[in-house]
Amino acid sequence: MDSAFIGIGTSAIVLAALEHRKELRHIQKDDYIYQPRSSLAFTVAISISVTGLFAFIGILLKSYGS
Repeated sequence: MDSAFIGIGTSAIVLAALEHRKELRHIQKDDYIYQPRSSLAFTVAISISVTGLFAFIGILLKSYGS
């Protein structure tokens, strides 16, 4: 389960770096127009929550299922 959290964190950092570079290039253009979009932080929070929920359910099933 630890590897899932490491994978989510590493993916989030790489995606954030790519998004940041893209946004900086976009801002440098003269015709920059702000366009709201979904937050990467929100996506990561949901991913971590879902992974944690599965881990918690697995622990419960292991504890009470045997």
